Amino acid sequence: MKRFTPLASTAGAALWVLAAGLAFATQPLEGQQTEAPVALTPDDASLEWFPCGDFIPEECQAAMLRLGPDGRHSDVLYRIPAGMALPAHWHTSPERMILISGEFHIDYDGHPPLVMTAGSYAWGPPQVPHSARCADRGTCLLFVAFVDPPDGFPAEGREN
Repeated sequence: MKRFTPLASTAGAALWVLAAGLAFATQPLEGQQTEAPVALTPDDASLEWFPCGDFIPEECQAAMLRLGPDGRHSDVLYRIPAGMALPAHWHTSPERMILISGEFHIDYDGHPPLVMTAGSYAWGPPQVPHSARCADRGTCLLFVAFVDPPDGFPAEGREN
């Protein structure tokens, strides 16, 4: 099992700085209009939480932090209760992930399992089925940056 270690001892602050860097990594070309900068915390009252998906247990919640003007380059915060397993699924976009709190296990088909702890970064390839589980060590807050619009499809019944 591959284990990732925290990036910094003050994971919360460091993660939000890193997440902001990921969110605004695509710089506009000269003369293009830019978006206004934003800073949020996981308990920000302006966040609108919604279910993670039709096939995901309803206790899993997500909040859209940013969706690019072209509908791409989105940033999503997931709140996954301790002990919750997410069924096998896949996405059209690669995932760039930073775990803010908890311990998160991800199993990508054909690859060694990943274990993320607070402060960890992981990259997930597009269209590869994977399942995940938030360990029994507290709620998992997971920041995910998608290149394409965020989506998720159940892996069950998928033709490879």
